[in-house]
Amino acid sequence: MATWLERRGFQVEVLTALPNYPQGRIHDDYRRRLYVVEELQGLRVVRTPVYPSRDAGLVKRMANYLSFVASSMFFGLFLTRRADVIICESPPLFLGISAVFLKVFKRCRLIFNVSDLWPESASRMGVHDRKFFIWLATKLERACYRASDAATAQSPGIVRGIQQKQPDAVVELIPNGCDCETFHPDRRNEDFRRQHGVEEKIVVGYAGLVGLAQGLNILIELAEQFRDDDRVSFLIAGDGPEREQIELEMRSRNLQNFIFTGWMSKQDMPRTVASFDIAFIPLRYFIPGALPSKIYEAMASQVPIVLAAEGDPRELLLRAEAGVAVNYNDPDEIVTAIRRLVDESALRKQLGINGREYVLQHHQRPAIAAKLGSVIESVVEGNTPDLKRAA
Repeated sequence: MATWLERRGFQVEVLTALPNYPQGRIHDDYRRRLYVVEELQGLRVVRTPVYPSRDAGLVKRMANYLSFVASSMFFGLFLTRRADVIICESPPLFLGISAVFLKVFKRCRLIFNVSDLWPESASRMGVHDRKFFIWLATKLERACYRASDAATAQSPGIVRGIQQKQPDAVVELIPNGCDCETFHPDRRNEDFRRQHGVEEKIVVGYAGLVGLAQGLNILIELAEQFRDDDRVSFLIAGDGPEREQIELEMRSRNLQNFIFTGWMSKQDMPRTVASFDIAFIPLRYFIPGALPSKIYEAMASQVPIVLAAEGDPRELLLRAEAGVAVNYNDPDEIVTAIRRLVDESALRKQLGINGREYVLQHHQRPAIAAKLGSVIESVVEGNTPDLKRAA
């Protein structure tokens, strides 16, 4: 998004942490460095210290969040350039502390971009269920909305959530999307399929974070159901805190139709997704407003989707007619949906075509950047009442 804004004439600088995702450790090229200022794709990027962790426990997770809050406040004050507006990403919600601090000291405007509603998402996942934490996070959330000149939300559910909590908030829907030239059906790669022994198989694949919210352990049960079907292989491309447990279970059951590629670079993801025959996208918990970006990537790659999720993701999939929506808690329904797509190649093809056409029409990065650019201009010029009426 930053590069698209640059193309529209904005000068964009990125303030972020030393890279540590998803392994939970600082990447090798950045170790033993207090901070890094570098240029990536024409953007000036300031990277500050962070306590890396992929532990879901409260203490280490909070240390991860708050270490970057502190370092981004300090280094952001001295290393970043003067700004007209700050865009703060949430979650993690605690970044709002740093954003408000920098807004005050740099005397600029603030847009609070909400990708997931906190603390609801953390509470529903059981990551943070302590009453004091929920109370504190709720207070912080509303303080961030009040301190912001405008909020942007990535789904209609998030827009509604913000308006319910802060009725006078200026909030605009800026949907997610993807680069449809990067994620493209032509990226399908037979060398990738051959490398993993699935060149003749129908691949049911997942690409992304192997985390708690995704609930990918259900793929073990699905692979078990297809154990005797030589046509089908299940593949996970990614890494995260749940990976080790899933791999152990896979080996203990001797599932020959289950492949784990491990971590893959961002550059490898377009060919990986396009090499699937069916994309499986689960969300274990119903999180209001949550809408995984991997849905857009599969649709742009012309890959039909089996979606095990509720809320905004299901509504998007059904609108686009890009796949089959099922209940995460009903493995039999998921098996039936996958089996249907395995058996009906014409249906797979049509759902894939529908998905790409929908993304091309509604979720291309240039159009989204143009809308975000309009919000930025309105905020800088002080015309936020116009945004409120549009919302």
